[in-house]
Amino acid sequence: MIKRFLVFLLVLTTFLNGIYSFSEDKEIPARLQTEVIKLRHISFTKPIEETIKTIIDTDYSGNAFFTFDKKNNAIIVTATNVTIDKIKRFINKFDVKGIPVNLKIYILTESKEKGDIKKLPKSLVNKLEKINIYGAEILANAFITSKTGKSVMVSLKDPDYGTQFQITFFLTEDGNKIGLYDFTVYKITKEKVQAYYKDKPIPSQDVYKKWKIIQSSYSISPNDPLIIGISGDNNVDYIFAVTMIK
Repeated sequence: MIKRFLVFLLVLTTFLNGIYSFSEDKEIPARLQTEVIKLRHISFTKPIEETIKTIIDTDYSGNAFFTFDKKNNAIIVTATNVTIDKIKRFINKFDVKGIPVNLKIYILTESKEKGDIKKLPKSLVNKLEKINIYGAEILANAFITSKTGKSVMVSLKDPDYGTQFQITFFLTEDGNKIGLYDFTVYKITKEKVQAYYKDKPIPSQDVYKKWKIIQSSYSISPNDPLIIGISGDNNVDYIFAVTMIK
């Protein structure tokens, strides 16, 4: 009987010690470490910055932060190991060596009357018909060249309204597909266009006004154009159509 009591007492003591140790561990602050993540093939863009901010906010220490070393094109992160690993995985997804690719971008608007869209690539016409656009006008078009892993900022001007648009894309690793880098389309104010093209640092809130994307797909191939619908001021809807040229 005494032997059983002693065994019970030993088990109870071990259990209580475990609870006490666990409560002590909770008082220990999270260990932070600093790591330099160098960008090899991409630049530090606004979408990258916003994504890293989101990851940093999830760090359980509550004290994580990061800075960007412009001279060395590197991100300096102070956070827990878990958060640093998340940021590394995110960066590695896009920081890859490039393959040159040519793209053609159309800005289209829906027409009330059936317009002539037969001049567009057949695959694009089929895609437009599938999303029930019975006619479309080409407002502007542009050619751009990019590389895998590089973000591409495309700025176009609507000749009818004088509106500046900007949209960001990225190329996939095999160089055969392109997708949206982030889900934001920007309207660039006329007052800031000149300074913008001179690559002067301008606070984003003074340059851009966000427009909501109302329809999008994630990637395209030469036979499957990317269609992006956006809604802007005064309920004016625009359709961006992107095709790849080999």
